[in-house]
Amino acid sequence: MREYGGFEGNAQTLRILSKLEKRETHCRDTLTANGRSGLNLTYRTLASTLKYDRMIPHVRGEEATLVKGYYAEEKELVEKIKKAIEPGFEGGDEQKSKFKTIECYIMDLADDIAYSTYDLEDCLKAGFLTPADILSTKEELLARR
Repeated sequence: MREYGGFEGNAQTLRILSKLEKRETHCRDTLTANGRSGLNLTYRTLASTLKYDRMIPHVRGEEATLVKGYYAEEKELVEKIKKAIEPGFEGGDEQKSKFKTIECYIMDLADDIAYSTYDLEDCLKAGFLTPADILSTKEELLARR
């Protein structure tokens, strides 16, 4: 995958929601040629998945790092989302634009909380920590970030 730009979970989420996931419909005329149409979500809902405001290049060099963002195939959709959500958005230089909705911040925080909770549960199940260990943690350690 590296030579084709790599896998990026956030970009794949936007693709699944907007193109790949099948939508229930009674009229096949509304579907695209491949029988898929995305979930027909609002721009605001799709904007909540745009954690990184950068287009991922099609090809990545040997030394290049993974770019987090959205796939080039979704560039037109992302511009439509931005125009609908951000008044005055004209497109263009994505380095100047830092587009991120409040819903995206909430989703990002919820994701961090979920991962931290799972990590804590794993530590407890594996016996690396006990509730007593957590309660008796020294204040200096708790104050560190």
